[in-house]
Amino acid sequence: MKKLLLVTSLILLAACSANKNIKTELYNDLSSKKVQYSDSTLEDIAKIKPQINPPIKIAVSQPTGNGNRFRSSNDWSAEEIQEIEAWFPQLQSAGLASELVVIPRSLQQGCCLKNFDIRTAAAKLQADAVIIVDDSVITDSYVNPLSFLNFTIIGMWVVPGHHRDSYEALEASLVDTKNGYIYGVARGDGEEKKIRPYMYADYDVGQSEARLQALKSLGKNIVEKVATSLKGKK
Repeated sequence: MKKLLLVTSLILLAACSANKNIKTELYNDLSSKKVQYSDSTLEDIAKIKPQINPPIKIAVSQPTGNGNRFRSSNDWSAEEIQEIEAWFPQLQSAGLASELVVIPRSLQQGCCLKNFDIRTAAAKLQADAVIIVDDSVITDSYVNPLSFLNFTIIGMWVVPGHHRDSYEALEASLVDTKNGYIYGVARGDGEEKKIRPYMYADYDVGQSEARLQALKSLGKNIVEKVATSLKGKK
């Protein structure tokens, strides 16, 4: 009996730390959808030139990645749209944007649209350029020694023995609506760590908060990294 308790304790202790390589899987998901190019395609791309002068009307796509596979919808939530719209004062102050609009899902059907499809949706909104956003989220689940108390009915409801560490990565490209010229790219990252009793430890706990943090980071990076690029095309 003592040996059994010792082995159980060692297993639980080994599970008490987060997986240090979990972020690798997160970023691998963003790069998994590789585009194939031919020689003729590369020649066509080389001919594309910048053609817009800021300030411009900018559209923002719905997320195009796998996102959260445990959500009924991967669309931006109302709170996330508010965060995206909060980018506008910074973009306006930087001389980049005259208007910012989020593409509604009704204009962007499907979860894995091509660049052209999203640009078409942006064109319907009379946007000069579109920020195409690809997202990836992952959650690390593990327990701490307090999870022993799950064997009691009360412990399952009140003892914080289950960890959920959620990480979100967003990659965005500012693309010319008409010809597909890429004016710049940016990335945003967010993370949220939660401890819950067993009965409240859903898999996606913390993912919404992580995505909001990633959006804040992305908005800042878009202004910092894209402003110089876009202004330099005047």
